[in-house]
Order: sequence, then structure tokens, then C-alpha cells
Amino acid sequence: MSKPSKSPNFTALEKSVLLELIESRKDIIENKQNDGKMVLKKNSEWEKITTEFNASHGVNQRTCIQLKSLWKNMKSRTKSAVAKDRRERTKTGGGPQSETGLDTVSAAISTMLPQQINSLSNEFDDDASLHGDVERTSSTNEAVSKK
Repeated sequence: MSKPSKSPNFTALEKSVLLELIESRKDIIENKQNDGKMVLKKNSEWEKITTEFNASHGVNQRTCIQLKSLWKNMKSRTKSAVAKDRRERTKTGGGPQSETGLDTVSAAISTMLPQQINSLSNEFDDDASLHGDVERTSSTNEAVSKK
């Protein structure tokens, strides 16, 4: 019994082809429902994506499982990159802020799925007024710095 040979790593072209194919079907692929009908729809869409992907010029033949795994990994890496970028932008310490930025794949996924990638903002998640750092005006409900 010989082990199956390892398939080659995904190229940048293959990643961009997969992104294009998923973008038109993201409403189904990223749907959070998991009832029987939706699962069948998702599997059908993944089979179509696999067929179209393998029909593209310049890509290696991949299975549906490999493409799903790549998509899951790309989303995970994008979430990590966005979180790291956010931490770098909000860092304190007096030094200049570094420009980390996102690569093209991460930026594309971030714009494609903003509700999954970007964190929710909460204007009430601040205890500055409790500590006397910020004074709230009742008429406009805007924060005014104390000096």
C-alpha cells in the first residue's frame, strides 16, 4: 500500500480563481442555516465550484474537499490578519504606528464578508466617563474631553 502523493500547494492564481467563484455564490456558501435543504444546496454549489475551478486554465485538478479546506483556511487567516492589523493600529506606547496592511487575498475576503471578519463596534463599551476622562453632554450626547 502506497500513500497517495501530496498535491502541490495552491498558487496565487488558484486562490484568486476560487475567490471569484465563491464571490458569486457567497450567499449560499456562507449561509448559517444547517437544515437539510440548505446543506444540499451548499453541497450542490461546492460541486459546481469544483467543476468550474477544475475547468479553469492554469490550475491543478482539486477535489471539493481540498477547495473547502482552502476556503476555510483563507477565512481563518484573514480573520487573524485583520485582528493583528487592528491591534497594531490601536497600540499605545508613543511610537509611530506601523503600516501592516492586508495582502490582496485578505483584503478581498474582508470586503466580501465584512460581517464575519470585522468586529462589532459598541459605543457604550467605554468606561472613560466613569473615570472622569470624558464628560458627556446631555443635549448632543457627544463626548467632550476634559482639560
